[in-house]
Amino acid sequence: MKIRLKTNFENGEREIETSSRTLKDLLYELSKQYPAERFYNKDWEDVTITYTVELNGKLYDSLPNQLDTRLKDDDVVEIYQSGEFEED
Repeated sequence: MKIRLKTNFENGEREIETSSRTLKDLLYELSKQYPAERFYNKDWEDVTITYTVELNGKLYDSLPNQLDTRLKDDDVVEIYQSGEFEED
């Protein structure tokens, strides 16, 4: 499936192809691609406190299933260091 990824650590915005089924799976996949960022803590299975993660404009922890929320084509995932939000 294709996901739009917005970040402040790599070129702003791009479309990625992923087989991840949930937001948690995607964050784990991305954390392996960007180990220096450390935005996902696999031991805690949660986002590192210094990062903000949104799915389609909603903070992940406000979603009913939080990181277990299922992804679908054309979802927009945003990952930013806290305090460094992009203006829409």
